[in-house]
Amino acid sequence: MRKGVLAIVALAGAVGVATPAYAADQTISATDALAFTPADVQIDVGDTVTWTFANPNMPHNVAAKATSPTAWTTGDEGSYSVNNPDVVHTFGAEGTYTFFCEVHPQMEGTVTVGDPPVDPPPDDPPPDDDPPSSPPPTHPTTPAPTPGADTVKPKVRSVKLKALRRAVRVRFRLSEPATVTVRVKRGRKVLKAKRVQAAAGTHSVTVRSKKLKQGRYTVEVLARDAFGNRSKPATKRLSVRR
Repeated sequence: MRKGVLAIVALAGAVGVATPAYAADQTISATDALAFTPADVQIDVGDTVTWTFANPNMPHNVAAKATSPTAWTTGDEGSYSVNNPDVVHTFGAEGTYTFFCEVHPQMEGTVTVGDPPVDPPPDDPPPDDDPPSSPPPTHPTTPAPTPGADTVKPKVRSVKLKALRRAVRVRFRLSEPATVTVRVKRGRKVLKAKRVQAAAGTHSVTVRSKKLKQGRYTVEVLARDAFGNRSKPATKRLSVRR
């Protein structure tokens, strides 16, 4: 199924699993263990979820919960059987969509469309009577900088791009915990930048901008660890055709 308004051409550059929360399309299976697998998924606007019932020996269906935070219907309400046909739904708006099986109400799950909410930072703890002898760590996942303790530069690999409506999703692999900055540039001008804290492994970051229209762009991914070591910029070029 074709989706989206932007067409993207990824050209070879200097430089993917993707976490389930950010998979482009998702498939959810109804099982005889009376559960949907996976029960909770996250996608972007314009992506598709397919509920499949090929394996169960019990009748199942998928229906939108009446208490869903976002109003919707799956089109399968009131219809269920053993080996029920697949139900396919493309989500065109951000929101939280809850679903369940009408035959087995304990089977339920959630589809989150759009970027996940960002948890607010925790309140600072009350000060101790005796202050610590050394400053606290300056990075959430690595120790405080110590001169000469780490000279290994983080590496950004396997950069892949996917065009969305007025946005681009950037996937990459990170060699160690670091602060990652993703920039979308036109020429030398930075149209939009996004910074995230990331552990080692594969990640997906969506950068949105109303300025992302027809034209040629460069996407740059740069990592910096807690000791100040910087990666080489990993870049790929992006051609927006419409």
